[in-house]
Amino acid sequence: MAVLLAAVQALPGPHQEVLTLWAWEGLSYEEIAVALGVEVGTVRSRRHRARAGLRAVEGTATGPGASPPEPPDRAAPAMPPGAEQGGPT
Repeated sequence: MAVLLAAVQALPGPHQEVLTLWAWEGLSYEEIAVALGVEVGTVRSRRHRARAGLRAVEGTATGPGASPPEPPDRAAPAMPPGAEQGGPT
């Protein structure tokens, strides 16, 4: 945990802000954009770059150059149950 915390602290300040608001506070991209006074695209870019910086931490990648699956955008509407398996529409 100490290694991960040090890696987060080594990120540029704007990337730390977005990562903190997204991962620990659970804010959506839109909420982060409003809180920081930036565009949603900027939030997405900063989060992506922050996560890329953390992949260098030993033990966080699942294979060579691999990254964990992207979580769904918290602002995206949920799919109805069964929709993913080709259930009734």
